[in-house]
Amino acid sequence: DYVDGSCSNCGAEDPNHKKPTIKDWFDKWFGGWWNKDVCEHEYSSVVTAPTCTKQGYTTHTCTKCKASYKDSYTRALGHDWDEGAVTKEATCTTNGEKTYTCETCDHTKTEAIQATGHKYVGGVCQHCGDKKPVKPGFGGIFDWFKGWWR
Repeated sequence: DYVDGSCSNCGAEDPNHKKPTIKDWFDKWFGGWWNKDVCEHEYSSVVTAPTCTKQGYTTHTCTKCKASYKDSYTRALGHDWDEGAVTKEATCTTNGEKTYTCETCDHTKTEAIQATGHKYVGGVCQHCGDKKPVKPGFGGIFDWFKGWWR
């Protein structure tokens, strides 16, 4: 929300704001009596509506000399994301992907879907059929003894 070239919320300067010059101050206070080419401005206005990512504003342009300025700034609207669609299924070992689309401007964004990981039942993954790796060891009483010893 720019007011006189600065944001009323955070103080950031408006990059499109024309800073007044010394001539502008003299024209304002003395009416430009020394400058016979001073234009009696007649402005036409064009409103630029805000978009998802850019602020809106009104541009006033003199129909005589083409001098212009902007004011009446409005905030960008922000994206209006849909529910998203899975564009790549997650597997046991790889992440998937979900894509969201802005319902206003069709911009898209993606988010990762975490890999599911293996679900072993009886030594076999229920999703992909992968066999559970066997840990090296002697088996039986030796594995029990090794566990007890620690």
